[in-house]
Amino acid sequence: MNQPVSLSIKYTVEDIIRVALFTRNQNFVYRYDAILVGLVIFLASAAVVLFMASDLREIRIPSLIVVGAIPAILVGGSVYLLHGFFHPWRIRQRLEKYFDLYPIFADTLEIEISDEGIRSTGKLSSSFVSWPAFVKIVESKTDLIFYTTSAPNILLPKSAFATDQEFLSIWDFAAEIVGLKSCQTASES
Repeated sequence: MNQPVSLSIKYTVEDIIRVALFTRNQNFVYRYDAILVGLVIFLASAAVVLFMASDLREIRIPSLIVVGAIPAILVGGSVYLLHGFFHPWRIRQRLEKYFDLYPIFADTLEIEISDEGIRSTGKLSSSFVSWPAFVKIVESKTDLIFYTTSAPNILLPKSAFATDQEFLSIWDFAAEIVGLKSCQTASES
């Protein structure tokens, strides 16, 4: 990298929520939790019906499917609503409280990306992470997310870069330094 790249970022509640939900949805169990729960409930309901039946010849497959599907849809739908709507709402409530109570959340950070690593400096905080500390870098549709553990450590919204070319040069540089196997472009579905 010839010249360090400097960014000025004031994170918002939406930035943090977006990354929290993106990170959660990268986990298979969280991504498909409603389907998995519904499937388990369906199989359990069908097993109960089969167990309670006095004569297996009396059981009709369509009836068995309906008896298993109703609780599966109800419970799976509840999990979907809980994780799809309640969980993001609850995260937003907490973050809005933190942004109001703690001045560090409202701090504007000056980020410098250089050959040595990423330096973040604000009025209330300062940090430096060298490139070898990063274990993974993920590009989402809206952000560049740097990991030093299994949790996100540094978030760089794409909107903070002056141009797409500046973003691409940082992405290419990070991919080269950290290693292409640790860098990935992820879908957000």
